[in-house]
Amino acid sequence: MLEIISQAVLENLFKSFEQLTGMPTPQELTEMAGKRHVDLDFDSTFPLIERLGLPF
Repeated sequence: MLEIISQAVLENLFKSFEQLTGMPTPQELTEMAGKRHVDLDFDSTFPLIERLGLPF
């Protein structure tokens, strides 16, 4: 189990994913996050995803 304690803007970003009909591109994720004043750090995220063998 993972519990994340954050501001409501992050919760709103997660709720916005419900509208998606497919996997968003990194550009689309960045735009969605920017509208909610959330910063994404793909430079750190992608190496972690690759190292752990996670799907993206």
